[in-house]
Amino acid sequence: MVPLRPETESYLSEVERFAGRRFAHRDEIALLIDSATTPSLKQILDELAFRAKFLTKSSALLRRAGTSEETAKLAEEFSANLRGCAGLISRLLGGSPQKTEFPLPPERSIEDFLALLGELSWLKNFSMES
Repeated sequence: MVPLRPETESYLSEVERFAGRRFAHRDEIALLIDSATTPSLKQILDELAFRAKFLTKSSALLRRAGTSEETAKLAEEFSANLRGCAGLISRLLGGSPQKTEFPLPPERSIEDFLALLGELSWLKNFSMES
């Protein structure tokens, strides 16, 4: 990994303090933050954090409720947003040489991808409190 910009390191440390833990996917989240170098890329990062929050909440609900007629629409939205997050990450990283260090499904398990998104959702939680 390339060394982080000091402002990225500082921001990520603040988010981790807010979350009350150090992130297991810290390097990947830092890479995404560092990649948001323009206003349009920052919007992509914000959209990614928003969708990550939705997926984290939806995943917990679907695990509890299971798949049924009542949860079918949520399951469809969940799948669409999961694919959307992978697409947003690809757009955010663009031509980054570090993109190869950032596996997306199917190279990465869905469980691990959801764990990354769960940590990424803290960016949204933090921005709502700041």
